[in-house]
Amino acid sequence: MIVVVADDITGAAEIAGIASRHGLNTQLITRLCAPLPAADVVVIATDTRSLSETEAVKTMHDAAMFIISQNEVSDVQPDRGNRFQPSTLPSAKFLTLGETNKFDCSRLIGALPSAKFLTLGKTNKFDCSRLIGAFNFQLYKKTDSVLRGHIMAETHALMDVCGYDKALLIPQNPSKERVIDNGVYYVKGVELSDTAFRDDPEFPALTSHVEDRLAGAHSLAVGDDMVKDVNIADATDGDDIRRQLLKADDSTLIAGAADCFEAMIESEGLSTLPSAKFLTLGKTNKFDCSRLIGTFNFQLSTDKGSSFLIVCGSTQSRSLKDEPCIRDSGAEEIGMPDDVFHGGDPTLWMNRLEQSYTTNGSLVITVGQPSTGGKAYAVRLRTLMAEATVRLVKMRQPQCIIIEGGATAYTLLDSLCWQSFAIRGEIAPGVVCMRHADTDIILKPGSYPWGELFTSPYLP
Repeated sequence: MIVVVADDITGAAEIAGIASRHGLNTQLITRLCAPLPAADVVVIATDTRSLSETEAVKTMHDAAMFIISQNEVSDVQPDRGNRFQPSTLPSAKFLTLGETNKFDCSRLIGALPSAKFLTLGKTNKFDCSRLIGAFNFQLYKKTDSVLRGHIMAETHALMDVCGYDKALLIPQNPSKERVIDNGVYYVKGVELSDTAFRDDPEFPALTSHVEDRLAGAHSLAVGDDMVKDVNIADATDGDDIRRQLLKADDSTLIAGAADCFEAMIESEGLSTLPSAKFLTLGKTNKFDCSRLIGTFNFQLSTDKGSSFLIVCGSTQSRSLKDEPCIRDSGAEEIGMPDDVFHGGDPTLWMNRLEQSYTTNGSLVITVGQPSTGGKAYAVRLRTLMAEATVRLVKMRQPQCIIIEGGATAYTLLDSLCWQSFAIRGEIAPGVVCMRHADTDIILKPGSYPWGELFTSPYLP
């Protein structure tokens, strides 16, 4: 089993979509509850990017402890000749802390080199280095591709709990022209700090140098060896990513974005596609998915009686009102009024949303303008968008909800108490369809294109 811990839900969905495309049974969850789903890949969306660093570290610590405690719960152990083999430990419950603040490993005598207990000590950390390789899962830390979030603090939390002595971080996606070269991050040939990411309300990109963006990280050239800490890798194409991954051993936590994850599962021989090689990045930095055409096509239905909600909570959202299927459906696109955006009473705006949804059966809701007010503004805006959407869903549950923006998506789905999702498929890179009960949910990161979502056939 691969267990992925993601810091936002759209990134989690992106990874889940990739795993599903490669034929792996994949589940996405937003709450830690035993047992873990029986699947090849379980993706845990934590939303730590929206939390304070202290809260994020605690969440990562708790997630890691939970994953370790579930070491033998999953009974899905695909035999693919890879290194993800079932654990031979008698029980993972021994990792539970008791009143003595020690791990009772008495049932492991003979399996561990020595010692009945793994003691926490003064640092309140425990040394699991001798357990690496005994777990029946591979841990992957999903990070933002442009280095937003509490990446260093979260990575160190996972390393401390799980006993890794180093991390290999490959956040860039060459497939989307996002690369790191000589320790400098570029987006389509432009330094990161000169792009729209400089104006991110919560994690502005004020530098393009990765060692400055992530204080304490070690920039790792393709030809260099890793150090014992967080290594952020240079990579300008898929071949570079694969060369960097060859440096990882069992004491390495692998972290990064979509291109790194895909290269990892291909290198481990986990893909069940007839040939996954055509999906790898070459010098053109493009994916040749021609043989996958028709595997998962999706378009909004405009038939009478159909119902959808589109919630654009990203500060980088573009208008969708001129998309043919939006016009054909009769759905309005309603932006958040200026007064509400700046803290005014949202009652009249929400009443208008309800009236339009009742009349037309479908609706597009947008923030309407970029947020420049920092974290407090961002939190209030996504809370308002979630509150408005929940009211509409309670009026009439749509066939499909499309959400742009990870923080908005997490807040909205959490408000609906929807916590477990089956993956239907990948519509475009990063644009993924999930299902909860009778509703399709499509998630898209704010900085990604929609692909052919509004032009391909819809298969509800």
